[in-house]
Amino acid sequence: MRKIRAIALSLALAALPAAVAACNTPTLPIPPPIVEPLTAPDPATGLVEVRIERSIPEKASHAIVINTATQHGVIEARLLDGTFLLHIPAESGDYLQCYLLLGFGEISQGTVPLRVP
Repeated sequence: MRKIRAIALSLALAALPAAVAACNTPTLPIPPPIVEPLTAPDPATGLVEVRIERSIPEKASHAIVINTATQHGVIEARLLDGTFLLHIPAESGDYLQCYLLLGFGEISQGTVPLRVP
């Protein structure tokens, strides 16, 4: 009986690295969002409107915009039509980067820094 348990344990331990390796398989990177051209900040509010087109990964639930000058970020959920609309404080000349968020912990590649006109 001990021999059978030892063999079963050996087989289980031998299969463990294969199971762990399957979890670490690389996946394709999520492409960056497609952002419509930025407009100048609203003089009354100081906010820049960022519109992100329908995302390629349809599972993207949220969009993130970060002002690299102030390190201020905004996150918003997807609208019913599949687009994203975000408002972030920024001044003319600041750079913004945009990302898509899928589920928990999956984030897209960022856009190239977009200069606020």
